Amino acid sequence: MGLGCAVAMAASPMDLKGLPDPTRPYTAGPGAVTSAPTPEATGPVLQSTMISPTDRRAVISGRSYRVGDKIDGAVITDIQSYEVTLKRGDRINRLRMLPRLVKDPKASSDKTTGRSG
Repeated sequence: MGLGCAVAMAASPMDLKGLPDPTRPYTAGPGAVTSAPTPEATGPVLQSTMISPTDRRAVISGRSYRVGDKIDGAVITDIQSYEVTLKRGDRINRLRMLPRLVKDPKASSDKTTGRSG
């Protein structure tokens, strides 16, 4: 198979124009191809965090925020790798990208060592 064959099999830019950008945060609107719930229907959604020695940012429902910014009447008090802490009055709410892992003591005691003999 020569180089000409490999080039002929590549998609042209015109073939890719109808595809959505997989790196773009979810937004509901005209032409949306996903059936995920809108962020407004379920509250703010933490989509990503960016942490560096000089800056901490979080993308929540498609917008970028820093510590101290307000979202829906709450103040962002902390941004960690997978969690953002919001404070509204004396109430604290945490947005998480991943569910909290809970260790099940029964699961570790039921396992066998896998050794034979």
